[in-house]
Amino acid sequence: MRNQLLAVLDIVLSARLVNANVIRIAEEAHKAADPHLALALVSARGTTTNPVEIALDLEMLDAAVDCAKEALAEIEKIKRVVSKNVVELEAAPSLPGGDAAMRRDAIQENLDEIDEGFQICGARLQEMETVRDIADKRRKALVARV
Repeated sequence: MRNQLLAVLDIVLSARLVNANVIRIAEEAHKAADPHLALALVSARGTTTNPVEIALDLEMLDAAVDCAKEALAEIEKIKRVVSKNVVELEAAPSLPGGDAAMRRDAIQENLDEIDEGFQICGARLQEMETVRDIADKRRKALVARV
């Protein structure tokens, strides 16, 4: 019984650490991506006509896209860890009082939140890639005119 309780406690603590890690990753991705996206949007709207400035914006946007891809990969790893915890908890024998079921539900909620964050981060990545493509087309058009 003691080993079962320790196993469940380990899974719950792991889930809490994973959740804190996901929040940290999401905050880092948000901080890293937003300023670059804003710069790229300014360029894409046509306020900058200097190809050199657009090229610099594109470099920063490329860095933001890379950062978002790294964040998505890290979140995907965390999803696998949490999913493994859910499977381990389901395989563990039930504890008295329904504690295992409550903990499994809590971990599943964390997994759902992680998945939602993953979807949002993926949508932001697609938006950044679209803006980068628009800015790149503008740069090429301006260079062709020169």
